[in-house]
Amino acid sequence: DGVFLVSLYKLLSTLPQTTVVDIDKDAISKVRKRFSKSNIIDSDFLFLDIERKFDLIIGNPPYISKKNILPTQIKQCRKIHVNNGLKDREISNIWTAFLIKSCSLVNPSGILSFVLPAEFLQVKYAQEIRNFIVHNFARIEILSFRNFRFEDTEQNTIVLFAYKKTEKSKGVFFKEINSINELDDNIIFEKSELDSEMK
Repeated sequence: DGVFLVSLYKLLSTLPQTTVVDIDKDAISKVRKRFSKSNIIDSDFLFLDIERKFDLIIGNPPYISKKNILPTQIKQCRKIHVNNGLKDREISNIWTAFLIKSCSLVNPSGILSFVLPAEFLQVKYAQEIRNFIVHNFARIEILSFRNFRFEDTEQNTIVLFAYKKTEKSKGVFFKEINSINELDDNIIFEKSELDSEMK
């Protein structure tokens, strides 16, 4: 409903050219009222044909398990995985296709930032996804929270920052904080043991 745009506006004092995609018509309506100059698309991101690349992609994909995904969405998720070099496997959750498709839309010096379920770090079916991220980005930073869940989610979440280019050290870095109040520009990410596992 525009929360990412509000944050960007506060940070930059103006909005760069932005494209917004959401399937929720109420959310899109709110964005149109507040940010009418943005390119606002009311569509299912999975089926949207996007030709251009982006400097920054910010997302909070839906966490929908296989039993609640439409057959057409399952087919499209598998297509997205295969088209990006992943194996043609059963789809366990819809967020994986959102993440993979978004990765393919980041320009060669761009950044991707996603709110993801903590299972990204934990479950076996996400191993191929983790490897995909490592092989497509120079630096990955993972932020987790000890005592915080994002509003309206029913599971623990992490924030993934992935940089196509970096002047910092390359690899996978991790930081766990107690609460969102600790977020600032001075967070120091530490080399993660996932760095070797994810290669």
